[in-house]
Amino acid sequence: MAEIMLSDYLAFVFSEVSRARDMADRHSKEIALIYAKDDVLRHFSVPRFKLAKLEMNMPVLVSNVEVSSLVHFQMPREAFRSLISSKLIDVTGLVRTAKTGPIAIPIVDSGKPVRTEGLEPMIDAFYDALVSLLDPSKAETVVTDNWSQITAKTLALNELPAEIVRLKPVTDIINRPVPSLIETVKGAMSVPKAAIEKLLINAQTNVVKDGSTDTSVFTIKAEMIEEGVVVKSVKDERTGVESSVVEFE
Repeated sequence: MAEIMLSDYLAFVFSEVSRARDMADRHSKEIALIYAKDDVLRHFSVPRFKLAKLEMNMPVLVSNVEVSSLVHFQMPREAFRSLISSKLIDVTGLVRTAKTGPIAIPIVDSGKPVRTEGLEPMIDAFYDALVSLLDPSKAETVVTDNWSQITAKTLALNELPAEIVRLKPVTDIINRPVPSLIETVKGAMSVPKAAIEKLLINAQTNVVKDGSTDTSVFTIKAEMIEEGVVVKSVKDERTGVESSVVEFE
């Protein structure tokens, strides 16, 4: 599909109209020079094209709209730290009791607290990534990537073998909190402002006719009014300085 920006399409159409007027004026100039050399025609007015008003109806097919959103992550930093720490403790406790087949998990006292010291920088980096997020559709990727890194660090901190991260049921245990975490993150996001960055259209007449519906096509009704521009040279009688003055017809 031949997609172009609506602004480019309109600018080209309007410039083509201006170019047509320029071509007509140049042709009128050639005629004027011919009239001036003729003893009879010099008394006739020179034919000149004048475009008082031009109306155009241009149907176009909307093919794509690019929207930018200003996202605001509203959860306080301390609340986010507590949320992630709580989930890490739960996951680590479940991994300690998981059966992974050929790779044995070291026997750990179930009453021993889960270690989370030193994880604050990673949790804060996770939080900052959400705060700086511009596209809300990418929240899921940010959560998945950061959660994977933080859980791997937590398991290593609690002396659990790195190999078990790739084994079932440990992988299931690690990934289990992700959907609810994504839902919580998205619920804490607000989009106070959205703006259209690009409006892409298809102006090909056959596509507009055959591949569109009433909801995908709109008609641009444009009206151009001619306004001539005259540049005059004005000389100051006192100083003798000449300057250019632009006047509109």
